[in-house]
Amino acid sequence: AEAWHLGIPLKTRHNEVAPHQYEAAPIFTAGNLAADQNQLLMQIMRTVARRRGLSVLLHEKPFAGVNGSGKHNNWSMADEQGTNLLEPGDSPNRNVEFLFFITAVVAGVFKRSRLLRCAVAHAGNDHRLGANEAPPAIISVFLGDRLTPILEALRAGKSGADAAQEVIRMGLESLPAVKKDNTDRNRTSPFAFTGNKFEFRAVGSSQSIAVPLCYVNVAVAEALDAMAEALEKRVKAGEDKTPAMLAVIREFYEQSRGVVFNGNNYDTAWHEEAARRGLPNDRDTPSALRVLDEPETAAFFERYGIFKPHEVKARYAILVEQYIRQLDIEAVQMLRMVKTGVLPTVFRQQKELADAVAATAAQGVEVGIQKEHLAAYAKAVNACLTAVDGVRSILTHAHGEPPVHARALADRLVPAMKSLREACDLLERRTDEHAWPFPTYHQLLFQ
Repeated sequence: AEAWHLGIPLKTRHNEVAPHQYEAAPIFTAGNLAADQNQLLMQIMRTVARRRGLSVLLHEKPFAGVNGSGKHNNWSMADEQGTNLLEPGDSPNRNVEFLFFITAVVAGVFKRSRLLRCAVAHAGNDHRLGANEAPPAIISVFLGDRLTPILEALRAGKSGADAAQEVIRMGLESLPAVKKDNTDRNRTSPFAFTGNKFEFRAVGSSQSIAVPLCYVNVAVAEALDAMAEALEKRVKAGEDKTPAMLAVIREFYEQSRGVVFNGNNYDTAWHEEAARRGLPNDRDTPSALRVLDEPETAAFFERYGIFKPHEVKARYAILVEQYIRQLDIEAVQMLRMVKTGVLPTVFRQQKELADAVAATAAQGVEVGIQKEHLAAYAKAVNACLTAVDGVRSILTHAHGEPPVHARALADRLVPAMKSLREACDLLERRTDEHAWPFPTYHQLLFQ
């Protein structure tokens, strides 16, 4: 209701996989307006939650072992008449255009996959991507089992028409049929074609959609420029427009088809296959951001009037610094919670257990099992103390260059924080629930 008051049309509101996880879907609109509405929607959710005594978590992975949160950035393009260029038509010419623009998207994603990965690079998103609930860090394109064979047949110069199925006939012997409805989905794919649009599924729940939209736009624009230039050369050389378009589609799809993958992106076999195809796999934010530090990226953005070289450099510096600051804040707060909450609680619990064992033994009762329980608890406490020292030692060791420091945090601090949270989780499961200083996992998710 609050969104509608501000002119943001929310069409879908439903529960999602995780407990107390919800999805809201605004009706599609122009990219700039959609980005503004998305920012407003996040603020509305926070405001309404506070009004009702609740908190909205936009973090990409707030709970280990439970599905994280992200955004499905639906993207298509239209001409000046509002015609969706990614929707098959009912005439041969219209469908050739459809395949032309589909191929441009594939080519754009293939060439600028590292940039698209960079667009969704974020400390929170590092916990989510590839966690068997979100796409992996490898950027690939899902075209589906209907559209892919058409482009493959066209590449091979064959006809792939299936007369037994409802299709839109292209009217050309050299081109197979296009399915009228191609809405099958692959929820493991980071960039999936879903009928008349693509879904960029790798965007984090706390992120603005403006940068991912911008990078998709400019990547496809570059591919369209190259394809248009190739088409114009053929037409000027005397080729008819439609055969020339088919030839350009074939040429560019051949170059970029390695980015097309319709299988299970979670499967480790895909990671091996992607490496064989030469697809980049920037597994964390410091790796993904490096593309902004390359001269070719700066030249690319300047060529299309997006950023000046110094602006790209500044963006890189800011994003690296943001990553460092976020991890530093999270680690410092984590240590504070453990030192002021967890450790005092578990020390008291440990003393109570030891006193109980001693009192029972004084009564002449066998305490072998109790001693084993106490020893196991003491071992868990010592593991927590060791993990605290590990996080603290890494925080006190700084590197001069921010990119080097960011790399070190990704390689050392993130695993150390994971070890500390695992140690605390074990203690939470073995400590009196009423004494635990924070809401327990069970209370957060199921009460």
